[in-house]
This record gives sequence, C-alpha cells and structure tokens, in this order.
Amino acid sequence: MWMMNPIKTMQNIDDEAYALGAKNMSEDHLWGPRDYFRSNFYNTATCNFVSEIGYMGAVSPESVKKFISPEKIWPYNDNQEWLAHTVTSERALSDVPYLYRVNLMVKQIREAFGIVPDNYRDFALASQISQAEAKKHFIELFRAQKWNKTGIMWWNLVDGWPQFSDAAVDCYFTKKLSYSYIKTAQLPVLVMCGTPSGWKLPVIISNNSLEEVLVDYKITDLKLNKTVKHWHTVVAANESRNVDS
Repeated sequence: MWMMNPIKTMQNIDDEAYALGAKNMSEDHLWGPRDYFRSNFYNTATCNFVSEIGYMGAVSPESVKKFISPEKIWPYNDNQEWLAHTVTSERALSDVPYLYRVNLMVKQIREAFGIVPDNYRDFALASQISQAEAKKHFIELFRAQKWNKTGIMWWNLVDGWPQFSDAAVDCYFTKKLSYSYIKTAQLPVLVMCGTPSGWKLPVIISNNSLEEVLVDYKITDLKLNKTVKHWHTVVAANESRNVDS
C-alpha cells in the first residue's frame, strides 16, 4: 500500500508559500507603517489570520504622574523620561531609534484630528481615541470577512511595567478607552458598518455564536436625528454577512 510522505509534502507546501513572499502568507503580523488605521495596508491585507496587530495609546494623566517626573510630563519631544518608558529595557536611554514609538502616537493623533494638542491631558485623550477606533476597526475588519478572515490577536491587553504602549490596560490596571471599544467589538453578535464603496456603506452582521439569531437593527443619521433604516433579519450560526447597504 502506497503512503504519501507527510514531511516531504509539507516541505513542498512550505517552499511554495516561501516563494510567493511574505505578503501572500496566510498568517501575518500586521504592523507595517502604523499609519492611518483605515489605510490600504490594513484594509487590503490578504492574510487569513493576524497573530499580532496593535496601535499606540498614551496612558491616562493620572497614571503618567506615577512614573514621569512632574517637570517631565510635558512636552514629549527631547524627553529622556518618555524615551525610557517606551521600551522594556534600560537600552532606551541610549537607543535613540526607540523614539519612533513616541512619534507613532504623535503621528496617529495628527492622522485622526489634524492637530496635536499642546498639553498632556488632551494629548492622552486624543491618543486613546485614535487607539480605540483603530482596534475597533481591526477587529470589525476581520469579523466582516469571516471565513476568509479567521482570526485576529490584537496586541496587547495589559502592560507589565509603566510605559507608553499598545496595551488596552496600563500596568496600574487603569483601562484605556480602547478596552470598552474592544469589549463591544467582540460581542458574540455585532452589527457594524463596513468600508464605504461607490457611495454606499455596507451593513454587516457578525454572529460568532453557535446558534441562529434574529437581529433587529436601526441605523440613525445623528446629524439629522433621523432613522435611515429599521429592519430585522436572521443570521446563521458562525456567519458574517452583508445585510444592507
């Protein structure tokens, strides 16, 4: 009886995948330029599973006072204490390239709001809003494309030491705004809007439960305070589908 050599077969598959290049791999770490979270880098990614993805978010004003000297809380530029708390090692004091993590927060705020605040309280709020919206978008982007997209591991839940990072909770267990956004975006049944296309906004319902569900949804134009659509539909177990536009 002839039997296929599984090791040789897997090697052939690995060689083919390697030849296609990293951008065609089924798994990826979607870090890239870390620019606007709705950019094509994220929206057109071909991978099926993301094993790591994140977005920077400043800690709360209350938390930052616990690890940054009062005179060093602001401004952020040319600030050795900020630099020391953007990495997880003492190399920060001499390893200038790690400064890019501070600049990421600044650029991501500017992408979202067009300006960068001139004080830490507003800076932290703007940073946390941009982080929250980004992580919400990443999760919904993958849920909307189930089963072509099969999973996402956002980085990360909680910090192990005081720092400016991608965490949803700082090391003092103070939750950033992204914590509640993530909690909502990961509900078993979720109604969401997809990426606009051709002057239309797709409405997608994702049901991650193992049971069929009847979903009643309403879409409201907040500017006009007007109900645009009020409808109900049935969504099968473990299904995500476009229900409206």
